[in-house]
Amino acid sequence: MIKYPEHSTLLEAFLEANINHTHIYGGHARCSTCRVSIMEGIGNSNLRNDAEQQIADKLNFNKEIRLTCQSKIVDGMCMRRLVSDKLDLDIIFEQFSKDS
Repeated sequence: MIKYPEHSTLLEAFLEANINHTHIYGGHARCSTCRVSIMEGIGNSNLRNDAEQQIADKLNFNKEIRLTCQSKIVDGMCMRRLVSDKLDLDIIFEQFSKDS
């Protein structure tokens, strides 16, 4: 089992463990390509920070959709990756190109 610093993000942990996870802007909450759906344990997660909340508001995320670049590691979470290929990326970029 790999131990990570207490304040590591999920994205940092994935990359450290060599888990392939999409992230276009490297952890700056700009694109939402690192989004996951929390299947279990959402109550264990940290609250969204301002940057993540702006993305969530713009894209109408429900509470289970989180950005791994902003979410901290906690025990008891089970998640599903939502962006896995170019088609998924194209959909995300189309969402951002729409006027809100």
